[in-house]
Amino acid sequence: MALLSKEAILGAPDLRHAEVEVPEWGGTVRLRVMTGRERMALQKAMERDRDGIIEQLIVLTAVDAEGRSLFDAGDVKALAAKSAPALERCFAVAAELNGLTKGSIDTLAGE
Repeated sequence: MALLSKEAILGAPDLRHAEVEVPEWGGTVRLRVMTGRERMALQKAMERDRDGIIEQLIVLTAVDAEGRSLFDAGDVKALAAKSAPALERCFAVAAELNGLTKGSIDTLAGE
């Protein structure tokens, strides 16, 4: 493998995504890999309130066709009122994309 330059690293299109069918919502949701900044935001949010981890991860990873975030931090409670199976399906895909396991989630939460 080639030794990477700063420009190559910073220019690499590394925010891959996956789509998940959510029939409860009538369509498909695109979820992507978090940035380092978003992962830190997730950690801070989990330190305050671990109960909303599912919704917090969806807020940080759900994007439109152009890669723009669908939600912001103020949408966590609104998402919590949505279908549990739909949320779980999105969470599972977002967690897999971001390499989150139960152990890494516990670590992020400071446990």
